[in-house]
Amino acid sequence: MSALHRAKAAGKNNYHIFSSNLNISTYKQYELERDLRKAIKNNQLLLYFQPRVDTNTRRMISAEALIRWEHPTWGIVSPAEFLPIAEEVGLINEIGDWVFQNVCEYLETWKKEGLKLVPISINFIAQRFLRSDCIPMIVNTLKKHKVDTSLIELEITETSIIHHEKEVESILTQLDEIGINVALDDFGTGYSSLAHIKDFTIGTIKLDKSFVQQIAIKPDVEIIIKSIIFMAKGLNMNVVAEGVETLEQYEFLKQQECTEIQGYIFSKPVPEADFLKFLKTPILKPQVNYLADGMQERRAFYRLQLVFPLKADMTITTFKGNSVTLGKTEIAIDNIGPGGLKFYSTIHLPVRHDIIYEFETVIMGKEVKIQGQIVWKDEQLDGVYQYGVSFIINEKDRQDLIKLLNNFSLKLKNNVLVQDTNFAHEDPLSYIKKINQVS
Repeated sequence: MSALHRAKAAGKNNYHIFSSNLNISTYKQYELERDLRKAIKNNQLLLYFQPRVDTNTRRMISAEALIRWEHPTWGIVSPAEFLPIAEEVGLINEIGDWVFQNVCEYLETWKKEGLKLVPISINFIAQRFLRSDCIPMIVNTLKKHKVDTSLIELEITETSIIHHEKEVESILTQLDEIGINVALDDFGTGYSSLAHIKDFTIGTIKLDKSFVQQIAIKPDVEIIIKSIIFMAKGLNMNVVAEGVETLEQYEFLKQQECTEIQGYIFSKPVPEADFLKFLKTPILKPQVNYLADGMQERRAFYRLQLVFPLKADMTITTFKGNSVTLGKTEIAIDNIGPGGLKFYSTIHLPVRHDIIYEFETVIMGKEVKIQGQIVWKDEQLDGVYQYGVSFIINEKDRQDLIKLLNNFSLKLKNNVLVQDTNFAHEDPLSYIKKINQVS
């Protein structure tokens, strides 16, 4: 952190960051921490909504509200990136209240517009859940916006119950008395049992995505999922499967009579304008392929589509017109050509022409180091992003790159794993998730 203060002291026109450990991710984290208080003051927070779909009818029957931060530099920032910061600096309760109040405002507006409403689920952290003014805040906000309690569901984590059992039991009883359903989020990660959970007034179990993503991969995990669904139904609990991304997962859960599906197979979290379309047309179709807006096909140069991705290092060299020295972040390159490349990363980066990146890999024993700008992005899976890059390169270097890639292309016809090339021996999504431990 001291290196960053020295960078500030170095002057207005240049950033000099001296720690090689400070890569793109940690540099972004620093900027988010610095700007978070301004986010609330400057109305940069916004809500996205992800549908929860009836497994049999594919009708949206509820949705989860998810907070986002529209940062002036980094674009849309996920809660996983900034909520831990908010907790550290004492803003988490203020942000939690903001979410609840804004959900109620939306419900009030949608009702006035004559839309058919569905219950909206809101994440509540234990810290806010256990404060003495929690119930009064909820009741007063609902009354202010004339929102029926049946349209609100509060999500708490399994660990909240484990660590604050008596306090949580009292709050849950009060919520049940005023007619608000409570869902247990990330079920299965806290090692508690349904036999224990049944003693609390909880109406919904949300099966954690770490289980769902093992469907069709690990039979023993499928047995666990079957048991959880069977027991939850026996206890009259609704079951929501989170993180459903494939048809295999969907069909398995449908066969097991899981009540609701939530995941990218039906929709990623979307802003309010897009969510209104779901309220008007609530039947959703499974989405198998997640493609960007077609920008990757409008190219001036050919691209080599790789069977196995290239392992590469990425850093930022110019940030908003200022020189930057940062450490490197590992990425997976899916295709490459004389004009640009496509890569995967777990870091959510903005599409900005004033941020220049440098990419470094090895092809047939030759070190390739080239700069470029991100020109499009697309979220492939929850927490994994795909980016299109346009190179910044002079004509001589481009001609050298063309010669190398032509030779590379000929070698690839005989062997998808060309020697002395920095390949990852698996598909890019699996590789990037593995090195970053994305569950």
